[in-house]
Amino acid sequence: MIDVPDKLISRYYIESDITGDPNWGINVGETVHFYKTDTLDYGMEGISRLDSALLKGGMLVIDVLSEFRHGGELTISSDYVVDEQGNPFSTTFVISLSGEDYTGHREILMEGYHISTDLKVKPDSTITYIIVKYDLALTNSGNPIEVGQECSIDMSFQDMEFYSAYGFVEPREELNQSGEFEIPLYSERPELADIIFADPRINIYVNNSIGLPLEIELNDMTATSAIDGSLVELTFEGIHPFWIDAPGINQVGETIATEININNTTSNIDEFLACAPSYITYDIIGRTGYESLSDEHFVLDTSKIDMIVEFVLPLDFKTTGFSLQDTMDFELFGEEEVDTSLI
Repeated sequence: MIDVPDKLISRYYIESDITGDPNWGINVGETVHFYKTDTLDYGMEGISRLDSALLKGGMLVIDVLSEFRHGGELTISSDYVVDEQGNPFSTTFVISLSGEDYTGHREILMEGYHISTDLKVKPDSTITYIIVKYDLALTNSGNPIEVGQECSIDMSFQDMEFYSAYGFVEPREELNQSGEFEIPLYSERPELADIIFADPRINIYVNNSIGLPLEIELNDMTATSAIDGSLVELTFEGIHPFWIDAPGINQVGETIATEININNTTSNIDEFLACAPSYITYDIIGRTGYESLSDEHFVLDTSKIDMIVEFVLPLDFKTTGFSLQDTMDFELFGEEEVDTSLI
């Protein structure tokens, strides 16, 4: 439900970044630091946002190319990404001095890292981001820096998975399932078609440990009559779609129960079943929802939603055109005394 696409960021140090620094080129062998920062947009689809996440998997891939003929080090760090001990992320490439370009490649497993974002509100949008810092320390070898030379850094966060993720999920469709099921009571015993149940009910029991509210819509629930093949649609009075409660931000790890009762005061279920359905077709739509843009949602890797649908047909019914037949002994007077009889 909280899907973060792969993120790519590129940063360049060009010739003028180095030669334009007044500290560069004074003394051969002297090391000069060149600092840059990048804001990595962690925006998601629509108005959804990621506030923080504990990573279960994924990879940070870094590629470095330096065309400068000077040795040194490149350190990439971020206070927004910390390891399991709470240490900010940092990795250093040692740039060797040679007559050729330096290339470095690194793949860093992100399991156990925690990412936190900052929020920037604009008139027409809200952006979440992290800040990445670069420290390029070059040691002056005495070689010239030519126009067009550069040091490039490409970073990509790939295939991120979460133990937990917190933020906001905009309304969207998460479930759309259609199908049909048979009602053996009528399909196998058509002679029971005249039975009318006094108080039929459908009860839906939902257990939800996903930290965002949901709504369930029975978009198209239609019964096909075993009597004449006619169709009857289940319609509702009052609240529909049905709201599924969710644990709040202070109930992480808990499961919240919701019970939905469909009866003859909230729907036309009596008419729905009175047609003696041989089977029922359905189309169930599930959507995420929210009450305010300031809502805080969460999803754990153990979060789930369970749903049980119960049909209740109480043994309180009436019927017409239904007969019971049995065989019994019948005796009038003694058998020797009756030749014929008329009933």
